[in-house]
Amino acid sequence: MRYLISLVLCIVVMPLQAEKIYKWVDDKGQVHYGDAPRGAQTGVKTEPASTTDSTTTIITDVQQDQRKLSRSLEEDRRAREEEKAKKQQQAADRQQRCHRARDLVKRYESSSHLYDLDASGNRQALNDEQRKTAEEKLRKDIEKNCE
Repeated sequence: MRYLISLVLCIVVMPLQAEKIYKWVDDKGQVHYGDAPRGAQTGVKTEPASTTDSTTTIITDVQQDQRKLSRSLEEDRRAREEEKAKKQQQAADRQQRCHRARDLVKRYESSSHLYDLDASGNRQALNDEQRKTAEEKLRKDIEKNCE
């Protein structure tokens, strides 16, 4: 809001304080503005520029800057939202792995025998060392995924 008020004040006050503003085009075709005519020195045709041209240019530049800033802020907001959603998904996945590992530990502790499937899909009972290794692996998963 302050920016808009400052801009309006500049637009209103500029024509009151401005002397004649001259507009000229150089040899390369670029348009220039100044308070003294350049044509008298270089032989280039000059014409007084209206203050509405420069005011319009200023307003257009400000509007373009505002659009750029708005796009930049929107991109930043989207990036933050995507990052937040990604972190939430990772937390949900970690929580799911935690529950699964805790459930399996309870099952391992309450069962008298543990079985594993071999390459052909047949059940084979785990010996004590294999069972201990499987339980240790689940406990590590719990430490890793459960905070």
